[in-house]
Amino acid sequence: MDDPHFSARYDTMCCMTDTPSVPGSEQSGPQPVPAVQPVSPVQPVSPGQPVPAGQPVPVGQPAFGFQGAPAYAGPISAGQPAPAPEHRSRRRGLVVHAAWEVLLLVLALAVLAAVLLPSPHPTLVNFLGSLGPTALLAVAVSLSLRTGTVNLAAGALAALGGTIMATLMNHGTPEAAAIAVGVLAAGATGLLLGVLVGALSVPAWAVTLGAASVIDVSLTSANSSGIISVSVGAGQPVLWFGLFAVLTLAGGALFLIPGVRDALSATRSVPAGRWGGWRAGLGAVVGLGGSGLVAGLAGAALVLRLHASPGGAGSGTTLIALAIALLGGVSVFGRRGGVTGVLSAAVIGVGLETIIQIHNGRYWIVYTMFGVLLLIGLVASRVIESVTGPDE
Repeated sequence: MDDPHFSARYDTMCCMTDTPSVPGSEQSGPQPVPAVQPVSPVQPVSPGQPVPAGQPVPVGQPAFGFQGAPAYAGPISAGQPAPAPEHRSRRRGLVVHAAWEVLLLVLALAVLAAVLLPSPHPTLVNFLGSLGPTALLAVAVSLSLRTGTVNLAAGALAALGGTIMATLMNHGTPEAAAIAVGVLAAGATGLLLGVLVGALSVPAWAVTLGAASVIDVSLTSANSSGIISVSVGAGQPVLWFGLFAVLTLAGGALFLIPGVRDALSATRSVPAGRWGGWRAGLGAVVGLGGSGLVAGLAGAALVLRLHASPGGAGSGTTLIALAIALLGGVSVFGRRGGVTGVLSAAVIGVGLETIIQIHNGRYWIVYTMFGVLLLIGLVASRVIESVTGPDE
């Protein structure tokens, strides 16, 4: 049954829902909802590229799982370059390395003064004679650290090259030819280890540690004492120190070039257990092959200084070289390293060793001192990595 009062009330309510007409408009009744206008997407901007006026700059990663929804950084005026975090990180890393190297330089000058000024004291030439072989071995280790393939066989390779050199000289081979053969033998062995590391994508420390054990045992088995005396002339300490200085400074400057670091330190970014590919293999070959060559030079310098082959004491000399490299600011994580740090760290380490020997200190004190320097180097690596960040 129809109720006239209910129908009237219903008609009144329906009329109340209609939108009233706007004054000055000829339309009345409900207004249509305007269509949503599409918003132009934010165009990605490369670091350093000028950004159009008013355009927001995407920063960070897409949030809440929505692709193409970068965070909003606010409008940037026309012509203003987009932020480049990797450039800031690189500058920050250079500043940190520079500060550490200045500190090492001051300490090196203080240690050098403590070695040379008191009486009795060794002459500068004698000090350089002790410094050259050890510093060259530190360069060998630092190169392998920079490529992320630490060479724990550096001391053994130096002993191998020195033993080959001494053996050839005792059989009448000219000194220059014997040095060349010994250095090339050490370099070839290091190159072989680099190929093995690159082909298998295994940690370099494991491969080189095993190789060091094999070389030390072989040298000791070939000669009960592991030492071969040889008659040579003057050791030319200034020459060997000059070679060390050129190699460490030139190598440090070369690794300041981003392209060189990226090409030779790819192992740093390879996840554990994954195949590193040819780029990581290239770093292993260059790092361990070059490290072997420089270690061979260190062995030759040591033979000329001692008038004998270094024998099978590779583990001890490797510890000393590793301590100097880490103290010099070369990162234990690979890739990073300064320019003058290894030079100053070598003066500090060998200088402290000389002071201990002047006071008739036992040799275990020397190894303890280098162990402490190694730990300080590890702390320095951690601080530099933390301050610089991953985008250096």
